[in-house]
Amino acid sequence: MKQVIAAILLIVSFSIQAFPKIKDDPSLKRIVLDNGLVVILKEKHDIPMVAMQIWVKAGSVTEGKYMGTGLSHYFEHMLGKRTTHRKTEQYYNDIRKMGGSDANAYTTYDRTVYLSTIRSEFIYDGIDALSDMVQNSIFDEEESQKEIDVILNEINMGEDSPDRYLWQQFAQMVYTTHPYKYPVIGYRHLFKSLTKKDMLEYYATMYSPNNMILVLVGDFKTSALEKHVRKAFKGFKRKKLPLIYIPKEPKQLSMRKVVKTFKINTTKVIMGYPTVDALSSDVAPLDVLALILGQGKTSRLYRRLRDREQLVQSVSASSWTPKDMGLFEIGFELDHKNLDKTSRIVLEEIERIKRKGVTRKELKRAKQKTRVGAVRQLQTLGGYARSLAYGEFIGNIHYDQYYLEKVRHVTAKDIRRVAKTYLTHHTLNMMILVPEKDHEKLVPAKALVKKAKGEIEKIVLKNGLTLLLKKDDSVPLVAIHASLKGGYRYENEGNQGIYNFLSDTLLKGTRTKSSRKIAELIENSGGTLYAASDSNLFTIRGSFLKENFPGGFKLLLDVLSNANFPKREISKVKKDILSAVKQRDDQIWSASRYHLRRIRYKGYSYAFNGIGTKDSISKISSRDLSKAYQQMMAPNNMVLAIFGDFNKRQVLRLIKRNSRFNKRKAKLPTVQNVPPLHNIVQETYYNKENQRQSIIKILFDGPNYYNKDKYPLMVLTHVFSGIGSRLFLDLRSKRTLAYATGGVYQGKEDIGLFLFYIGTEPAKKKEAIKGLFENITKVKEELITNRELEIAKNSAIGRI
Repeated sequence: MKQVIAAILLIVSFSIQAFPKIKDDPSLKRIVLDNGLVVILKEKHDIPMVAMQIWVKAGSVTEGKYMGTGLSHYFEHMLGKRTTHRKTEQYYNDIRKMGGSDANAYTTYDRTVYLSTIRSEFIYDGIDALSDMVQNSIFDEEESQKEIDVILNEINMGEDSPDRYLWQQFAQMVYTTHPYKYPVIGYRHLFKSLTKKDMLEYYATMYSPNNMILVLVGDFKTSALEKHVRKAFKGFKRKKLPLIYIPKEPKQLSMRKVVKTFKINTTKVIMGYPTVDALSSDVAPLDVLALILGQGKTSRLYRRLRDREQLVQSVSASSWTPKDMGLFEIGFELDHKNLDKTSRIVLEEIERIKRKGVTRKELKRAKQKTRVGAVRQLQTLGGYARSLAYGEFIGNIHYDQYYLEKVRHVTAKDIRRVAKTYLTHHTLNMMILVPEKDHEKLVPAKALVKKAKGEIEKIVLKNGLTLLLKKDDSVPLVAIHASLKGGYRYENEGNQGIYNFLSDTLLKGTRTKSSRKIAELIENSGGTLYAASDSNLFTIRGSFLKENFPGGFKLLLDVLSNANFPKREISKVKKDILSAVKQRDDQIWSASRYHLRRIRYKGYSYAFNGIGTKDSISKISSRDLSKAYQQMMAPNNMVLAIFGDFNKRQVLRLIKRNSRFNKRKAKLPTVQNVPPLHNIVQETYYNKENQRQSIIKILFDGPNYYNKDKYPLMVLTHVFSGIGSRLFLDLRSKRTLAYATGGVYQGKEDIGLFLFYIGTEPAKKKEAIKGLFENITKVKEELITNRELEIAKNSAIGRI
């Protein structure tokens, strides 16, 4: 058995998108106090009132070792309860005395906000009260328990609310890795596990002036108010902020669909697609698209689904763009019997926009309504304060002006482009909540599995091609997935990266079609087609609407037979790959993965990184790619799966006509199987300067992908990974030794491995490693509980 430990230390930094310069506003001032508190002052003398907001950069995604507890939301309830200068509930009573009838607070994924609007004559008292609340709050045991009970009731209410339940189930389906999948309010069992020590530690860490934004908008004189703000927050000491690891959501490769039951009378549905973050230039066109598609009585979906077809009780569309990956959502409520037809119509309307675009009238109306909505919030002092605070929060206090300008320049081409880019078949997520009374209309899970197995037809053609066909006409889509033996297992030192290069250039030209023509055929059909490569496999995936499938399948067969790798296109792709090679070690987790691979598989092709090296990529030519293509791309080396609403005879006829592909025989390079290593312990360190993180990875050899012992290890993955898992509860929640933990089985054709990982601070590295081995020893010596086993098995099945 071999154990490899790789410790990688790296400072993580990022840059914010540059915004165009906005004309100076003499009534607006931004200052940063010595303690790091950002203060934004905006004079508006329309009415004798002042809006006060303080934004704390603490939300559910920043909870670190307390992820999933809802700790940020807890402090939304607790701040202002009592301070060193104010009795219980006195803060909000004082604010009300100042005319603050709207005093409130809210928590989101990435911030907690405290807000009120008071009469301007009390502004100095208001600032003193706000300063007292954030600096001097006392967390009385009795008051804390009251709020804990309130929050538990809120969790109950959320679980009883079909809309909240639907959203949370949808978020968990879309976000498989990113903490947006966790509810802001937290999970009951994790929230109840918090101790007073946990709460005070989080407050002391996150409620720091250098983690806050104070915004004041209204009837005041800036110079005098600035002096008072400096005085009120003078004693508020800057603190060291924790290093928060937020994993990036991996790219979605195929459609996801989940059906749940609930005590409701009508079926509720969310259809959604991953999109962009708040700083993307596509935010504005996505907002305009949402309005055209499903906002208001003139929107396409409302007119067709509600007015014309009368299939739904309600329908809407929206684009949500937070700090990280956002979503384009379409929601509707209807009788269960109308579900299939409605879903098809929604997809048809999306495809219609992709093919034909939108009218000038639609675009003008949508842009006008989008701009009016953005401007309308500026009519109130609170709305204006929110606009400035949000802009500061994401990088520029003038963000709303920048956004309005982007909306003004949105074109019909932009709408069509973002629809084609983001609203694709393979990235569709569909969460359906059906009434319990309709449960009998659904096929039980076990029956679904059996039925699915019976419906998949396996055909092996004379040329060696294995076909897996499954007819499904519930949605007018056809999905294609071709798998071939390939990948960096079949590479050598001189050509490493060639299969990844091949995947990036496969669709860049055939004997009869240019790269541009191929792209146009795919985009005009509203479909998708792309290639990818990993250690053992080369894959080609695609999806097309039923009516466009014959053309899409013909294009796939042309690519399989006649790809010609034009030198001009190869040169472009080569530049991109060399840039990726250069950046490979910039990311701490990918650097640690590559280093570990080099150590364990030294002397074998699994040690390669997949994208190649500067030397190997520079030497690969169009002829080299064509040779690798000819050796791999053959029917006797392919399994082709086609699922959806297609004609079997048509598929077989099109394959039969493709003589060039049918005659080819695979001639892959000979590979060496990696031998297992016994009784060897090896420790290796890979260091980066400016140490702020340590990534620890411990690897054990395991069974290959075909060995039945992989199944217990797949379950063990979920014993060690995720919120509530052993490593999470012990190393992260209890001992605070890590911000990221997990264990995962990875099976390859000839060998497997089980990998443990920890992300921690350098000072805690040794203790974290010790704790990890203690957990490994414990699971070897003691049986896991039945409850733990059931949770892990269900989680493993859900992942499949």
